[in-house]
Amino acid sequence: GQLITMELDDVRHGMATHFISQSEYGEKITLLKGDATELLETVEGPFDLVFLDGPKGQYLKQLELIEPKLADNAVVLADNVLFRGYVRGDKEPPRRFKTIVKRLQEYLTYVEQKEHYNTTIYPMGDGMSVSVWKG
Repeated sequence: GQLITMELDDVRHGMATHFISQSEYGEKITLLKGDATELLETVEGPFDLVFLDGPKGQYLKQLELIEPKLADNAVVLADNVLFRGYVRGDKEPPRRFKTIVKRLQEYLTYVEQKEHYNTTIYPMGDGMSVSVWKG
């Protein structure tokens, strides 16, 4: 298999480059530098697995960009979807988090539509969603 990963931050990109160069799988890993929302338009599929773990407010936009490139039964993982208990909890988010919470709620509403995905949300920590694309 092949792995494509994206990193915006210079320090993290440098660390990733170092560790990939040390890996016996380094030749199978492509590390792209830049904003994932922009880079997703340039990568070709099909993709069997996608892991969203960048800006939480961009998850739905990024999924919409990658969705036409998903293989049948592809798995989409999204980290931190419950965001500090604000997304599905009774806690009112502070003003600075309201947009992130709203966008994560929109993301979860989208992936919980049964005609597109089978989604399970695991509530450990800040939550992880596992969605299987129906094609």
